[in-house]
Amino acid sequence: MTLAPVWRSRYLVLDQAVASLSNFLLMVLVGRWLDPSDYGVFALIAASWLIVLGVADSAVVDPMMVMGEEPDGPGPHVTAALVVGVAAAVVYALVAAGLGFTSDPAQTVLVLGIFLPSLVLQQLWRMIGFQRGRPLASVVNDSLFLLVQLVALGLAFGTGRFSEQAAAGCWGLGALAAALLGFWQFRAGVGPLRRAFQVLHKGRAISDWLVLDFFVNRAGLKQLAMFVIAAVAGTQAIGALQAVQNLMGPTNILLLGATSAALVRGGAEMRAGDEQGMLRTTRIHGLVLAVAVGLYCVAVSASAYWLIPAVYGHGYQAYVAVTPLVALQTLIYTLDVIPTTRLRIIRGTRLMFSTKVWLAPVCLVLVWAFSATLGTTGAGLAVVVLAVCSTGGAWIALHRAGHRPVTLRPAVVSEP
Repeated sequence: MTLAPVWRSRYLVLDQAVASLSNFLLMVLVGRWLDPSDYGVFALIAASWLIVLGVADSAVVDPMMVMGEEPDGPGPHVTAALVVGVAAAVVYALVAAGLGFTSDPAQTVLVLGIFLPSLVLQQLWRMIGFQRGRPLASVVNDSLFLLVQLVALGLAFGTGRFSEQAAAGCWGLGALAAALLGFWQFRAGVGPLRRAFQVLHKGRAISDWLVLDFFVNRAGLKQLAMFVIAAVAGTQAIGALQAVQNLMGPTNILLLGATSAALVRGGAEMRAGDEQGMLRTTRIHGLVLAVAVGLYCVAVSASAYWLIPAVYGHGYQAYVAVTPLVALQTLIYTLDVIPTTRLRIIRGTRLMFSTKVWLAPVCLVLVWAFSATLGTTGAGLAVVVLAVCSTGGAWIALHRAGHRPVTLRPAVVSEP
């Protein structure tokens, strides 16, 4: 087994490091600013963005990564991403109206909603860079995102105007700058709205089931579970979990970087008819990822007693005990990179969904039960249960799919 595919993916890991640093910095500053309960509210708003991102990736980005760009360039994908972002922004505005507009959570939701189209588009640009073999362009795009955000956060702190709303605004401004840069980097513009809907329709062979699967896999179900935990154990439990999960940020660098790298390279190998190459690439990335994440989780768990108060303040000292549980959850989630990546490449998304959909309600009931009876510790146990169900379901789905050869024929969009 050679590690060459992992080494060739180093720019993907570097790019994810920049992106994760942006998220980590934002969540740490908000965590130090707020008490655990209010921090939990902000974490729920951040979870809602991850749901939007997951849907956008499933509907636009993943089909593009598997099928390739359109013959007329990324313009139709750009418009499709903006359509998804605007639709999500409308939903956010309705939520803010339902919360009354005047409360801090409502205003934070409204500010984040304004920048949703930019956030979704920026994610598309970075993946286009990797697909085109220009990983440094993606790194530059994410670096601008981080730089603008740092400047904006510095101004907010320097003027004493930092708040949850300001944090969301600084994050959004970084995304807006990076989204605009992408137009110049990739010499692309916004495509016709008609072509955007054609792209969305063409990708449905993958995206229909992938969007549904998002809500029963590790990402979507994890975000939905946060709302269940908040309802029964309080937002302070969410604040505690988010504080620890944020310390797992470096594992996200490896997780998302390895997943993206395996999807890009494995998808290209499969399109070229090299099924064994795809299997080898996904296996190498998955195994190396598991070892690296495992070592990191042990280190964080061993140092949690002093690390968490040092990062967030002594108000979070009481939640050190959940660290090993969150670390275990993080490690378990890395084990589903191999099956989920392979199933996406061979377009087994319907099978992936149908295998795991029955596990989702069981998981949410267990989350409710653990959180209601054991509080914050129960919430930690609940996220471990989620990880086991999601990862186990992915491997079952891959076993059901078998290793039969799959021929990928790029769909053709006919011009009207």
